[in-house]
Amino acid sequence: ALALILRFSIKALMFQIPLKKTNTQKKTSGESDPPPLTFSKPRQSILGMTLRTGGLFFSYSGKAPANPGATVELSFLVYDTLSMFAGYSWMSPVEVEGNRADITLSRHPGHLGVAWNKRWGSFSFSLAFMAVLDFVSVSTRINSIFISAIPPKAHQTFSVLPMATLSWHVASRVSVYAGVGLEFFINNRYYVVEGHDTMGEYASETIIDPWMVQPRFQIGLEIKLF
Repeated sequence: ALALILRFSIKALMFQIPLKKTNTQKKTSGESDPPPLTFSKPRQSILGMTLRTGGLFFSYSGKAPANPGATVELSFLVYDTLSMFAGYSWMSPVEVEGNRADITLSRHPGHLGVAWNKRWGSFSFSLAFMAVLDFVSVSTRINSIFISAIPPKAHQTFSVLPMATLSWHVASRVSVYAGVGLEFFINNRYYVVEGHDTMGEYASETIIDPWMVQPRFQIGLEIKLF
């Protein structure tokens, strides 16, 4: 009886377990191996933002050739190699002493621009073009009692600034950069005082004669937010 039970159990197992197909059987039946798994890198979001901050140096005039400052800006990715950005720059006051008066300029420029970016390994290069609107406040200290006309206390200037920047990617989201550019002013002005001198003659004195094209150098840090 035990032999009969074992015999029927073995037959039942043989009918339930399918035989493994060989490579020859697969080829003759027309079946093929399943395609290999593939992985794709996600595309960067069109709203990817980068924060850039750093120091700057600018040349304003012959009497103020080197002036420090700081800048901060936020950029938005538009395409793989194209971005838009907006920012603000703090600039140290430009102080110039004259014979009849001393003038101090406080600048508050904001900018808006576009940039083309290209990356090679750990380095990237960008060309940017920005429009700058500068709110300038003027402080005049008179050194002569004969002064009768001084510059206005506030005004605005408009300029365009192309800039080339080289960045080094020190980490996946952090880079250091250095850039140079030339700022072309559209409506810059002279800062002049007028009045009689000690001899009673009416004359004018130009205290600040700003350059219409001013070089700028920037260096700092940029962080990819997302």
